[in-house]
Amino acid sequence: MLADPMTVTLLIKAWTDTHHQHLIAHPPFLHPLALTNPPKPNITSASSSYHSPNSDKSNPQHSPKMSSATFSFSSSTITQCLSEFCGTVPNATPFDLLTALFWTRIARQKTKTRDSDKKIVTCIDMRKRLSAPFPYGYFGNAMYFSDLTVANKDIDSNDVAHVTEQVHRHVAGVKEEEFMSAIGWLESRCAPPFKMHGPELTCVNLEHLIAPTGVNVIESERQPLMYMASFDKDQKPAHVSYQVTNAEGEGLILVMPSPEGLLARRVSVTLPEDEIRTLLEDDVILCLKPTLLLSGRG
Repeated sequence: MLADPMTVTLLIKAWTDTHHQHLIAHPPFLHPLALTNPPKPNITSASSSYHSPNSDKSNPQHSPKMSSATFSFSSSTITQCLSEFCGTVPNATPFDLLTALFWTRIARQKTKTRDSDKKIVTCIDMRKRLSAPFPYGYFGNAMYFSDLTVANKDIDSNDVAHVTEQVHRHVAGVKEEEFMSAIGWLESRCAPPFKMHGPELTCVNLEHLIAPTGVNVIESERQPLMYMASFDKDQKPAHVSYQVTNAEGEGLILVMPSPEGLLARRVSVTLPEDEIRTLLEDDVILCLKPTLLLSGRG
């Protein structure tokens, strides 16, 4: 479904709404005026600097076998961690925190690049970040990729608060012009399609799936949309997962809402098989007492 999590989630949600003879909360919106005449791509923008090299990369010749694990963090745990950082990063989100946490722990395993700065690619939804926001039901891909580089010493110091601050500043600083330039650049290409996820470690923010669940639901009363899609009345799904097929390279992290609601999050991590085994035994992650929903332990 256009490789867009919101699009496929709302398709399933519309299906269940129709099944229960309810109004569709977020009907498909097919022709946003903002994309009618996309601007001429700016080849010096952050978006072009990320996409251009990736489009020229061929698939890795010897990609290691990948494995996945899913961690569930309670709302109380995330709240406590964020409260400890409130002095330095008062507006940090669970995504900022969990990206920093898993990035710092995964980077410790990648010894081949220990002397260089560390880079991660973040992927965020842009629907509600534009000056003329798209409706939730925009039927298309609104995911935006950009890379963040942090000094090696900051990663190795295990200062999660400091890395959280840098992730927060990077994500909050994404400009509309960069997103629109990426659209223009992609539409101007005549080359074959290329993979968007990887080979760099990529962290995808799915917090935008927390949205109003009905026609008359106000913005402040938002719920994870994927857990509101149910064919059995009053029975929510126990777990919803999203899969990026053929994930390879350094790895992929998905930060998703949890059925618990509030600040609870579930984190799906795909890494080379030996790295996922090490991550499952990481003391820093385990001290937050996550529930392991899916284990890639061999």
